[in-house]
Amino acid sequence: MRFPVSRALSRAALPLVLIGPAVIGTAAAHAVLERKEASPNASYRGVVQIMHGCDGRPTTRVSVTIPEGVTGAKPMPKPGWEIATVKSAYARSYPSFHGQVSEGVTRITWSGGSLPDDQVDEFTFFARVSDSFAPGATIYFPVEQDCSEGGYRWSEIPAEGQDAKALKAPAPAVRIVAAKAAAQAPAAPAAKAGAIAIEGPWLRATPGARPSPAATSPCATPARSPTG
Repeated sequence: MRFPVSRALSRAALPLVLIGPAVIGTAAAHAVLERKEASPNASYRGVVQIMHGCDGRPTTRVSVTIPEGVTGAKPMPKPGWEIATVKSAYARSYPSFHGQVSEGVTRITWSGGSLPDDQVDEFTFFARVSDSFAPGATIYFPVEQDCSEGGYRWSEIPAEGQDAKALKAPAPAVRIVAAKAAAQAPAAPAAKAGAIAIEGPWLRATPGARPSPAATSPCATPARSPTG
């Protein structure tokens, strides 16, 4: 059984929602991120999946917090939903494609829609994971879910050594892994033209090119070698 949070409470003071033991550790009962791995100095496509409403009531608002060290966050528009972002200063500057950045989006909110309790949906954003995270680290993206009545705060972060599966309302997490080496295409074999070795030969087709008439004419006369 789930206990929704009363909307009468201030959002700043909203407690964590308790979830019955029957669904603890079941991914379908939580707000989760589809992509659970990311690499340092690489882009990340975050897809927040909302798996249920609030005791039968539809979800009307989803908000995700972008943690420190994740920069350049941008939401993807969603038909039927309005988007609002909060921009804040970072604790330090981070490198980006356009130089150093010292501020950016730290919260993204989708609201105004209605997601029935018996349906699932996804809320997408793009961002960049900075070099402040090393492989083996975990990043947490707290999510707020409001319904027509009640809501959930998926914001619990495990203490060091604690099993995240034991949490009542865990924040969606992403594990940092080393970037995989890009697969290289096999090199073309070398070709020889007389004494000249050609490395990596290639051919190009010319659009619209036609063979010469001499090559295709049935009346073409083969060349004769000169006689003495």
